[in-house]
This record gives sequence, structure tokens and C-alpha cells, in this order.
Amino acid sequence: MQYFQPGTTYKYYQTGDAVWTTVNVGGWLMSAQDTAYNADGQVTAQASYARPVSSGTPWYQIADNKIENLGTLTVADEETVPSPLPAPGSANFGQLSLASATTNQSYDAEGNLTGYSYTVPNQFTATYTVSYLKRDGYLEQATNGSSSTTGYTPATDTSLYDTLGQRVAVQQTEQLSSGTVSSTTRVYSYDGEGQILGRTDGTVSGTGSSATFTALAGGTTANPDALAPQHYVYAEGHSLATLGANGTIQLSDGLSAPAATASSNDYTVQAGDTLQSIAQDVYGNATVA
Repeated sequence: MQYFQPGTTYKYYQTGDAVWTTVNVGGWLMSAQDTAYNADGQVTAQASYARPVSSGTPWYQIADNKIENLGTLTVADEETVPSPLPAPGSANFGQLSLASATTNQSYDAEGNLTGYSYTVPNQFTATYTVSYLKRDGYLEQATNGSSSTTGYTPATDTSLYDTLGQRVAVQQTEQLSSGTVSSTTRVYSYDGEGQILGRTDGTVSGTGSSATFTALAGGTTANPDALAPQHYVYAEGHSLATLGANGTIQLSDGLSAPAATASSNDYTVQAGDTLQSIAQDVYGNATVA
């Protein structure tokens, strides 16, 4: 559960009021996530709850000369955690309303997730099935989604693997919020250590041996989530950065230094050295400290 930070204030203006009313909501329940498990410890349902936006008096947070509608509150909102806790997918969690729910999660005898339903209230419900390839272990082969909601097309997510079990491509088809159907294939390349060296998003035309792959520049109208071709950089097995073919560079966050070994990575500390300067000299990135 998440709560409003101490000192957080909201304002509301009801019909008939002469002035805005300000209320300190610090400590009140802001959002929640509810999860259910089966006897084997597997997740069977999960739901997210947030402030309702369709009923009650709208309350606003005003900052930087902007007014943002953050949902509706009532005078009963000092109530925080409902008791008993509702089952995931229930319409309400105390004063909160259901934002989304994943339910009916099922598993096979090996513990692999085989199906689930995803619901956004008053918008749509979709049902997904998951299949696997059996190699040395189980590899996710495909996820297929369907919905009875008018206007939504089936969604598919199919993975292709090489003989080493590395995922070399993912074919995705989904409907965007604009109604446009997006079909994207993501192709991956690896180094000898099994680390991803590159990712290229594109489209495939044709089938079988006559199929043609066309790389996308990234961020097109039909495929806004597609990236320009990406190249990944490592040092001592640790990710350093992602280089985009469109000139973007993104340094990795939260890096940790590789374990010390009796190798050429030995370093003699000099006067004035810092952890960052040593990391820059040894690994080429000052964030590996």
C-alpha cells in the first residue's frame, strides 16, 4: 500500500462554495496492490487499486500554477486499510477503486504459467494462453490473447530460439490505444558469453524462405514503442551502456564492480585517486564503483 506523503494537500470547490477548501491528506491511503496465492505459493490473482475518478467531488492538487485532477476523495478517507482484505479483483479496496486486475492464473504440473485474464474496468477484459518449448528446460514459446470487447484485436507474442536456447527473435502483434494494429519483430544477437549484443526492431513481410525483414528507425506512428537498432556494451561481464543507431547513448545504472581476480585488472592506488577515477581507468566507466 502507498500513502500520501506528510503535508500533501488537496483542494476542492463544490457547487455553492464561495472559496476553495484545502485539506491535508498526509497519511491517507493513496493506492494499493492486492495479491492472492495458491497452496504452492504461486500467484493466482493480482489487482491494483487507485483513487476513483468517476464519482464524488473531484479534489485537486495545485502546484507550479497547474491544476491536476488526482481523483475523488470523501470525508471518510481517513479510513486506510479495509478489514478483512478484499479478494484481488474486487470492485473496491476501502476507499480505492479497482484500476486493473490479473486473475484466473493457471499453471501446469511443472509450475509454468499457462493462462490468465487481464481486466481494466469499463474498458476491456482479455484472456491469454501461454505455451512452451521443452528443451533442457522450458522455454516460453507463445502468448496468445483474445478479447470479446468490440474493437480489440487478438494479440500474439511468439519467441524464436537458436540451438543454444537463446531467444533470437520475438514477433509481437498488438492493438495500440489509437486503434492501430502494430506488428513488430525484435531480433537479438549474442556474444560467446550469452550476453545480448544487439537488438533490432522491424517488420517482416512474406513467409518462409521468402520472408523479408525491414528494420525500423524507431518511434514510428504504427510502432511507437519500436527502438532504433541498439548495441549493448559490456566490461568484465557487466553492462556499461546501450548505443542507439540514431545516436542515443544510455549509460547503465546501479553497476557493481566485477569480483577481484589475479589478472591484468590489478591497480596501484595513486595519490588523489577516488573510487570513480579508478573505475574510469580500469573499466572505462566511472559509475562502476
